[in-house]
Amino acid sequence: MTRTEPRLLIIGFSNVATTNGFSVPTIERLQEAWPGLEAFRVGLGALQPQVIPPFIQTAAELLGPFTHVLLEINSSAYAMHPLSTEENGRELLADILLTVQDCGAEAAFMLHLRHWTGQVYLDFDALVRRFCAELDLPLIDLSAGWIERHGADQIAAWMRDETHTTKEGGEAMAETLTPFLTDFLRREPSLTGRSLPRPRLRRGVLSTAKALSAWPRERHDCLGLSLDFARIEGARRYLSWTGRYGRRALCTSITSAVGAIPLHWTLWVKRCLWPRLIPTATRPGLASWPLTRCAAGNCGV
Repeated sequence: MTRTEPRLLIIGFSNVATTNGFSVPTIERLQEAWPGLEAFRVGLGALQPQVIPPFIQTAAELLGPFTHVLLEINSSAYAMHPLSTEENGRELLADILLTVQDCGAEAAFMLHLRHWTGQVYLDFDALVRRFCAELDLPLIDLSAGWIERHGADQIAAWMRDETHTTKEGGEAMAETLTPFLTDFLRREPSLTGRSLPRPRLRRGVLSTAKALSAWPRERHDCLGLSLDFARIEGARRYLSWTGRYGRRALCTSITSAVGAIPLHWTLWVKRCLWPRLIPTATRPGLASWPLTRCAAGNCGV
């Protein structure tokens, strides 16, 4: 990709989405120092990193092209999931990195501080450190490294809960992150044409528009990324797709409503052992499904 100015995508979960986090002040600092820079943030809320490849693909299609991608992709739900393992975590990282390469962009990883409140089955931060060291990928540690830099008492004052920063904490994190990103944006490309580890399976986008055309549309905004959702009401609904997807399952698919009227969904996908049912809708008695696209990934976490 040949561009005169960089186009940066910052993608992650709630720490990217919150306005008290690092992403907004970091973009402000970068654009102040680099007026021609374009930066986009996609914060996906309470999901898991299996959805990152399809959302990178979707963001590249709707907002891209990008020259650089910053990945802040650990999540408590993934690290504390009993099915998360070193093997499938490494396979997931390989898929994410290949997706960035497929988009013609460079990749950097960021570790964000988390204080775990339950059993951790996979130390995903440690896995990311090893993965980046093995492949010589840019990495900034604002987890354990942030505590070493500022001290535990100061860090505690900058956190509003186990995972999210206060506004002051987000500003402090941006002060450290901005020079790292400035250096990252100025580096010579290293992923173009490079041979990278190949995952067993690739995660992609599966169109749901035809199956959900009968339901009214709503818009769901993941910050800069705006997608159509279908609003489904009532008791029992059957949705079906034709075609073969092998050992793949719908990863983001059904989002059950939160409220006084619970919805009970069963997702049947041939040869799928672990379908993903991820609650994100907020109105009682409703469920939403991405109308035009949902993630298709392997059936393990």
